[in-house]
Amino acid sequence: MTPTAEVDLVIKGGRVETFPLGPAAVDLLNRVINGRTKGYVFINTLTGTHYVNINKTFDRAVRKVELTVNGTKLRFHDLRHVFGTWLLKQGVSLDILRELLGHRDRDTTDRYATLNRAEVGKFLKLMPRIKKSRSLDDQVKLTQTDTNCVKSTSFLCQQSS
Repeated sequence: MTPTAEVDLVIKGGRVETFPLGPAAVDLLNRVINGRTKGYVFINTLTGTHYVNINKTFDRAVRKVELTVNGTKLRFHDLRHVFGTWLLKQGVSLDILRELLGHRDRDTTDRYATLNRAEVGKFLKLMPRIKKSRSLDDQVKLTQTDTNCVKSTSFLCQQSS
């Protein structure tokens, strides 16, 4: 198995940041650079020069295969959202995602990693089972901490005596 690696990238504002690369990315880059030790990673095979902008090539490929998401053409930048969302679904914390995406602010990461309500709803099965009762007197007794967390639903709660 190919080891992981780190790469220094120039990002927004001209900052240089170190990012980890997984084994699949290392394998791909080793094939693409084909033994070169310096220069650009991706070289246009027709011109022998580096690509200035990959958006046109990406857009052309997306149009060719008619790739859409929710009726909208997939943009290159959307791949960052896919990356964040896939890792979030695998259980990667938002703090780790923030680092992987290179965000300074957690709010930015929250916009990149999205879940739908059905996926979030699956976690409700982790809630403890609550027995139904016939009267308010018999309803679930919660600890003081639990009561403080659900003050807006106090009709369901009674402090432990």
